[in-house]
Amino acid sequence: WVHEKADLEFDDNGELLGGIGTVQDITERKKDEHALREAAEKYKVFVQESIALAWSFEYRPPMPLDLTLDEQIEWTLYKTHLVECNESFAHAYGFSSSNEALGVTVRGIFGDDEELAVKQARDWIEAGHEYHVFETFQQTRTGEYKWYLNTASSVIEDNCLTKGWGTALDVTEIKKSQEALRKRDRDIRKAYSDVFSAVTDGKLVMLTQDEILEALGKPVADEYSVPSAEKLAESRQYLREILAENLPTGADVGDLILASGETVTNGVKHAGSCDVQVFMLDGSIQIKVSDEGSGIDFSDLPKAAFMAGFSTKKSLGMGFTVILEVCDRVLLSTGKEGTTVVLEAGGEKEEESLDDILARTHVG
Repeated sequence: WVHEKADLEFDDNGELLGGIGTVQDITERKKDEHALREAAEKYKVFVQESIALAWSFEYRPPMPLDLTLDEQIEWTLYKTHLVECNESFAHAYGFSSSNEALGVTVRGIFGDDEELAVKQARDWIEAGHEYHVFETFQQTRTGEYKWYLNTASSVIEDNCLTKGWGTALDVTEIKKSQEALRKRDRDIRKAYSDVFSAVTDGKLVMLTQDEILEALGKPVADEYSVPSAEKLAESRQYLREILAENLPTGADVGDLILASGETVTNGVKHAGSCDVQVFMLDGSIQIKVSDEGSGIDFSDLPKAAFMAGFSTKKSLGMGFTVILEVCDRVLLSTGKEGTTVVLEAGGEKEEESLDDILARTHVG
């Protein structure tokens, strides 16, 4: 693509004397213009297909803000109307076309379903009188369940609500995809948890962050922050003092310092920092080490837990096999929100009979 320009000079009789011209390469500019047109077309299609509806209202007379919620709902039901919607939304709520739905009030949109109409009006009102984003989950008149991402905004004049607008984006498929991914993650986590528990004879237990918190006993000291590698020695001394005062019978201070030191080192090395706290539960000591890193890659977990010497940036570290030997039980939670490891030791152990030992070791 080129842009051509010429400046010509003529004499008094109109004869061409000469001229000067330029030819400018505008190929890149044309490409940019084409890309912008394509983007605009794609955005237009996105809006037409994804924006389920746009609504607006203008209250005449304005609605006083001191009305009760029920009174505000009545105003909204009768005076808020659609100005735009796509075919999918129209069909879901019983209209033959999007044009048929335009201008219809909230009560008219939701038909005989008074409860749903009132809920929708309440959602819009409770969104507040400034720009606000909120989600709704509702059953349509055709029996489908839909997720909508809503925006709402309104104008207040003289302590009265005068007009407003809003949109609703149908995010049902996105929500379904997110739930499918969450279910897959739960299934994967459960599979790993079952395998680890079986292979370690119940010593390594994978839990969620909430389950970890439920599994903790009573704290015996304040949380201790380890912000850098330079503080590792201080953290070990902190743990040594706490354990010396609270260690149950049967637990070894040196072993626990070794195990917790390895865990703290991993937290600082891979996440930049971590926090340590000691708890007591039914005669057992619990050392919780938590960080806010990117979590441990599930594909590395088996090697990290069971292969001596294995270590990657996101692994549990070389000493995890030692940790399992030292502790009675290790609780583990890991994900994008971070990793938490709880080391348990010193609890009462039931004596095993010869038959129990033979059954556990599969010796016949």
